[in-house]
Amino acid sequence: MRRRLLFVLVSTVILALAVSGLGTFLLVRRDVEAQEIRRLTQSSENLVQTPDVIQSLSVALPALDLTSAAIAKFDSRNLSRGSVAFSSQQGLPVNNLIEVTSDLNDADLKLVAAGTTVARVNKGFTWVMSPIQVNENGSIEAIVLVALVPNTVDRVVSSFAFGALAALLLAAGSALIIAQQFTRPLRIATGAYRRIASGDLTVRIGERERAATRKDEVGDLLRTLDTMAEALDRARLQERQFLLSVSHDLRTPLTSIRGYAEALADGAVDPTRSAEVIVSETRRLERLVKDLLDLAKLEARQFTLNPTKLDLTDVVTDSADGFIPAAEGINVTITLTVEPDVRAIVDRDRCSQVMANLIENALKYARSQVEVSLTTTDTHATIGIRDDGPGIDAADLPHVFDRSFTSDRRSTRHIGSGIGLAIVKEIVEAMHGTVRIETGPAGTTFFVTIAKIPT
Repeated sequence: MRRRLLFVLVSTVILALAVSGLGTFLLVRRDVEAQEIRRLTQSSENLVQTPDVIQSLSVALPALDLTSAAIAKFDSRNLSRGSVAFSSQQGLPVNNLIEVTSDLNDADLKLVAAGTTVARVNKGFTWVMSPIQVNENGSIEAIVLVALVPNTVDRVVSSFAFGALAALLLAAGSALIIAQQFTRPLRIATGAYRRIASGDLTVRIGERERAATRKDEVGDLLRTLDTMAEALDRARLQERQFLLSVSHDLRTPLTSIRGYAEALADGAVDPTRSAEVIVSETRRLERLVKDLLDLAKLEARQFTLNPTKLDLTDVVTDSADGFIPAAEGINVTITLTVEPDVRAIVDRDRCSQVMANLIENALKYARSQVEVSLTTTDTHATIGIRDDGPGIDAADLPHVFDRSFTSDRRSTRHIGSGIGLAIVKEIVEAMHGTVRIETGPAGTTFFVTIAKIPT
């Protein structure tokens, strides 16, 4: 890329120099020719105003820097190029007059016959023809002055060529430096990407390349790379924590099942009690597996919704009542405050699943009370589940609904699968609702808001 960038920069400079050089050449040449035409025109018109043109021309010749000077004669009744005769003056050669004035045409002769000076630039020479007089026999005499176009253009072109060469060398050096400076961060970024692809997520290049202070696209690239590496590193850590959490949730009931099964085989425990524990722990395993499968389907958008018109009040009430025995078993009170006849179009089973996961989460951390509420506005219904346990750290709030997130809030109660909140978010968003959190030292509240049917 560095070679391509260098080639593009140098080619651009060469093209710019070529265009500017051509433009300068054309403009300077046109200006020099115009100045020379004005000079000879002014000189010839001044000469024809003198009483003795020939004598005046002889005096002025040394200062006019001419290559040729002549008197042209032609007949006013025959204004054609072939009728013009030139006679040399003061020893100046006339042999190039016919060639130099080859672009003289009949229209020019008419202008001269009408008293107008004609001027041209042809074949590197400037020539002018100014009328002197019209004789009685109809013949016309005109003075013709010829001079080389000054070589100012050549000097300008030479000077420009040296300047262009110097500019090209400077541009090439600058382009090389720019290419190196521009591609260096890209080479570093490429190396970092390769390290990330190989599994090294500790790569950070923003600090070394001053990405925090750079305001250009390179700085954005380096900052984005570091952000990506940090996100991948955090995701990998969360995946590990998630696997550890799931492994623990699997190991705990399996340990209980194995222990009671072995004790039952040895006849060391009451069979009825052993069966109850084994059934309870089996259900816990079944719930965990079911939640894992549900989460996978939700994230892959392969689950189905069957929305119907129903009374949210009944759904919320039934869900809360179903957890009252479990709450009493851990000395937690569930209170219910709902508005009557709140209608909405939702999937009843999925809505119950949301309620169950949120209530389980609240029971896991509540000290003594869980409050379930249903309130409405003109357009929406909001379900609130509040626990009076420890709040959630502000740094953890953005990640609460991540499937691999593990909160620092500690609970000794093994309720739910530990991934219910991730399932809640996916289901609520699939039903075009929103879920949010309010937390503090006095407890945490989850709010689920969905559209209701206007009454």
